[in-house]
Amino acid sequence: MLKPGLYEQIISQSLSRELASVSDACKHVEKLDTAEAPQALAGYVAEAVRAALEAMPAGTEEQSVQRIALVNKVLDVLSQQREDLSEKSVDDRAEKLLQILQENDPSRITGMTAAKMPRPETPMAVSSLFTGAAHEPKMFTELQKEIASADRIDMLVSFVKWSGLRLIIDALQAFTARGGLLRVISDRSKFELLRRIGDRSSYCQALSREMGLTTATISRHMALLLDAGLVRARREDNRIYYDLERETLAELFATAQRILLSE
Repeated sequence: MLKPGLYEQIISQSLSRELASVSDACKHVEKLDTAEAPQALAGYVAEAVRAALEAMPAGTEEQSVQRIALVNKVLDVLSQQREDLSEKSVDDRAEKLLQILQENDPSRITGMTAAKMPRPETPMAVSSLFTGAAHEPKMFTELQKEIASADRIDMLVSFVKWSGLRLIIDALQAFTARGGLLRVISDRSKFELLRRIGDRSSYCQALSREMGLTTATISRHMALLLDAGLVRARREDNRIYYDLERETLAELFATAQRILLSE
């Protein structure tokens, strides 16, 4: 019995039979969008394959081989549409690759091997939610382990606080020292604030009127910019005026220039 509510479900033959008893006025069905069909159908098949694999006995090498045989049957059918998929058949040894080191990696000098390299506890192939619970891995330690093996990092951040950045700053410095490319994308409001107070000193209420943001939002941005050492504050009468910390910015721009010119 289908329950009332919103659905986004591929209609199978069994579901189609159930829908036959529902009046047209009480159901909304539409054709799969041509552009979205590959992803939607792939997700549907992936769930069916997962359910079939979980239903198979597991625990012995023979049973593992049976699972691989089933997966390879699916891939064999798909290879009839794309020949290159024939090379995607799972190897009978049922293994997965976890690490590759360059032969001249500096860590090799100390006797480090690929199998000994630290790696994150959370899977890298799926998204993870860090809640800060005592029994869960710490986000900063997971980041440190990922940074150690990265050759490029794109960070999309909203608010950066030194108290958080200092936990991974050593890993980031080591990353850039070995030639890694680090790009940080942040809130454009902060850049706009830096531009405005670069022209003249200003205070939160005036910046709020100019930028169309609440005073509380401006204050929060300024607190973070102060924490990062990019601005300085001075009190005049009942107002706090903000100015650029030009020496810090000059050093920041010089570092960015060296990185960009080295590319």
